[in-house]
Amino acid sequence: MDRLEEKKKFAKGFWIAFFILAAFLLFYYSGVAKAFNRDLDAFLGAYDWIFDSLLLFLFAMFISRIVTGFLKRQFRRIGQAKHLKLDRTRLAISESLATATIYIIAFIIIVESTPELKAYSTSVLAGVGFLAIVVGFAAQETISNVVAGILIAIYQPFRVGDRIEFQGKLGKVEDISLRHTVIRNWENKMLVVPNALISKETITNYTLGGDEKLQMSIEVPLGNDANIDKARKIMLEELKKHRNFFQPKDKGAPEALLTEFRESGFVLSLFFWAKDFPTGFAMSCDLRESIKKRLDREGISMLLPQRMIVQREGTKK
Repeated sequence: MDRLEEKKKFAKGFWIAFFILAAFLLFYYSGVAKAFNRDLDAFLGAYDWIFDSLLLFLFAMFISRIVTGFLKRQFRRIGQAKHLKLDRTRLAISESLATATIYIIAFIIIVESTPELKAYSTSVLAGVGFLAIVVGFAAQETISNVVAGILIAIYQPFRVGDRIEFQGKLGKVEDISLRHTVIRNWENKMLVVPNALISKETITNYTLGGDEKLQMSIEVPLGNDANIDKARKIMLEELKKHRNFFQPKDKGAPEALLTEFRESGFVLSLFFWAKDFPTGFAMSCDLRESIKKRLDREGISMLLPQRMIVQREGTKK
């Protein structure tokens, strides 16, 4: 079966080559070829600048490929030397700027070296300038997003892979482009935020600096009749029993402090450390449940919302 397919392909290629060769010989030995050659020479003599411009444009494309490839290798080499991941945002911006610079230089060379274009360059550039003004007004938001993307890549308030909090939403930065930033929140949903918006807002970066540990706290409201020392002991014991209990060497020990008085009781706040925000959030949920169960077993009442109902005389119950 394979040999049959090879024979068919060979026969097809043979007949295609045969017809091309026959057409070339017919064209070459006919009078049409001589007339075509004369017209072609005249055409090339009149429009040789077009072919020069095309060659320069192709050369610019070739140089652009070489430069972008060089940038990729350099970014990877720097990342490997510093044991860092490839910075895709800075790489994309560097490639775009390098490509744009090469094409602009090629365009200027074409215009300056071509008399036919140089004569009209002044009027053309004036028209381009007016068009740029019109487009700039129409695309202010897009341009502001691009500028904000470049500033984010340069100053890096956050990077790909960082855990951040933005407008009360917590998530992980998945991608940063020139136009927008993609954040995956804890519900596994993708938030696409324009760079101009995220650059104006205040964000909390839990990864910046390479230290993700943070201090968490939970509030436990207790009634006035609760034993504060016993309640504090229970809260600290439940914390230390947790599987993710974490105590940094350079930080103080966990504490349960009286932080607020209320009408019928008070609030004890438990302050503790977690290795990162997802772990801290899970610990907070677990500790609220375990502390509540332990307080119930020990007979310590928690402060619950109370409502007073006043019934006037003569009203139905």
